Amino acid sequence: MSLKRKVESLDVVEEHDRGHYVQIDPSNAEAGFRLNVDGDDEAIVTLRQSLENERGEHRQTRDSIKSLKSKLEGFGDFTPDKISELQQLVDSQGDVSEKIKDATTSVKTQLQSAYEKELQARDTALSTMSIKLENTIKRSEALDAIAAQDGRPKFLLHDVLEHMEVVEDGDRYTHRMVDDKGTPLVSRKQGIDSYMQAEEYIELLKAKDEWTPAFNARVGSGGGASASGGNGGAGSLLAKPVDQMTREEKVAFIEKHGEAKWLEKLNNEQPTGQLGKYFKVHTDVRT
Repeated sequence: MSLKRKVESLDVVEEHDRGHYVQIDPSNAEAGFRLNVDGDDEAIVTLRQSLENERGEHRQTRDSIKSLKSKLEGFGDFTPDKISELQQLVDSQGDVSEKIKDATTSVKTQLQSAYEKELQARDTALSTMSIKLENTIKRSEALDAIAAQDGRPKFLLHDVLEHMEVVEDGDRYTHRMVDDKGTPLVSRKQGIDSYMQAEEYIELLKAKDEWTPAFNARVGSGGGASASGGNGGAGSLLAKPVDQMTREEKVAFIEKHGEAKWLEKLNNEQPTGQLGKYFKVHTDVRT
């Protein structure tokens, strides 16, 4: 279930998620509560713990496959083909009673059924393990790329996973990014003739004003206003063009006026791109 950025009361939040919220104005009980986005490091730790749990499930799956293989080996040479040979031998003997023929047919049917069930169970286990392995690779690559770009997983992880696919490269697995139609994206970096990786994809998102809330502000990284607003505070930024604002000023604007006002300002000053449309729809924080 997605966590909303702001709620009027903690009664609408699951009890185990209430610790992620802080009161907007302690002096005003009606101001409500907002999601404490300063806890992103904890979110990354939680997601990495989830990956470790999934790896444990992979080990259990491999053990199950070994058990299935052992059961199949228990049949020895008594395979369906051997049963067919036995049936042909019985048919060639005219003096063998019908009772022996029926017993042989029954044994063959039972063994054939058991053999097919074991094969089906093995194929199902392999398919499940493959899916889990792919998901583990995707989540691990996505989290590393988000961290490298100083992003917030709760905002970015879902979109990155939706546009990532795992491919086999020789004896290893890697990933590449795709568009909304599933077409692989080619890297835009000069001198690189390969498919786009997650970090480059997130870097493109970072350059979009619509995605500003999805990245942490680098306070004190250079000139310009501080994250608190500077030069008159966030209120004075209402009239300042977006293309003249520093990242810290953008974050300060959003903290002061909210995401809806920020998106309204963007739409008034410049056309909203495809990524902006996506972010506008996904304003809820994803778990």
